[in-house]
Amino acid sequence: MLTSLGPRKLEKAVEILARAALEGKAPSTARGYLKENAARRTWIQNNNFPLNEISTLIYLASRSEVVGSGSLAKIVAAFKMASTEMSGIGCQLAGDVIRATRRKEVKTRQQPRAVSWEELQVVTGKKSSDEKGERDTLILLLSHQALLRAEEAAKLKWTDLTQANGILEIRVRKAKNDQQALGRSTFIPCPDGSDLDCRLKRWKVCESLRSNKSEYLFSNLNNGCGLSASAISSIVKKKLMELGIDGTHHSLRRGAANDLQRQGFSKEEIKARGRWRSDAGLERYLVDTPEAQEVTGGAEAEEIEGPPVLVRQTE
Repeated sequence: MLTSLGPRKLEKAVEILARAALEGKAPSTARGYLKENAARRTWIQNNNFPLNEISTLIYLASRSEVVGSGSLAKIVAAFKMASTEMSGIGCQLAGDVIRATRRKEVKTRQQPRAVSWEELQVVTGKKSSDEKGERDTLILLLSHQALLRAEEAAKLKWTDLTQANGILEIRVRKAKNDQQALGRSTFIPCPDGSDLDCRLKRWKVCESLRSNKSEYLFSNLNNGCGLSASAISSIVKKKLMELGIDGTHHSLRRGAANDLQRQGFSKEEIKARGRWRSDAGLERYLVDTPEAQEVTGGAEAEEIEGPPVLVRQTE
């Protein structure tokens, strides 16, 4: 090979192969794997262990006491990306640690919070006193209605929104399940004078009056830069706390999906609006409802307390 290609071409080919394992992953996944490998190496070096598979398994067992099964699986995947494939016994032990942790999680797992549109009604018609309030409330409402992920909301630009005939088109140019950046559009009702329409117009006025105008829909008020996904998540969490709701940004996406299901939307329609690629991805968000099973009731529901208690009457 050295004779055929020459030293420079051979060296370049080797470099491409070495980078392929990392560059072939989604950017967010690659960053996460690099971070995991750095943390693993630091722990191993601090404990004066050799940097190999055995010390990685010991590290995995140690981390299982403080993190969940998802994080453990990420540690193993990051190790495999940076190293040669794990041995058979190594894979078996790593898998056992992950499965054992997952079984423990089942006993304490709580259903993630789903925030419905009805719960957000308290802020829909309430005018904010400043531009920060206008921005933050719009983040809350638009994220719910368009089932936006935090990173999707952070990347939205004014040019990604088109409103016509009472319909708002939101162009999501790239998502974590759209690594080729083909883009997807979500269409939501937004007639003139609706709560969402008014919020959007008020925020547009606020933006037009600022000296440091931004191309991003949700920007930093100080410098006009687009907000990060973590900033979007923090804003939503704080706004929900003000409403007395213990939830996250993802609670909006989950709540919106279940709202659509209760309204009679099919799973295919919900997948399209929320930009899910698979049925399995959507299923994790939905809860069981009578509407989803096409069951309708008549009389008002009453609580079933158990069988009646018969009392013998004295003569």
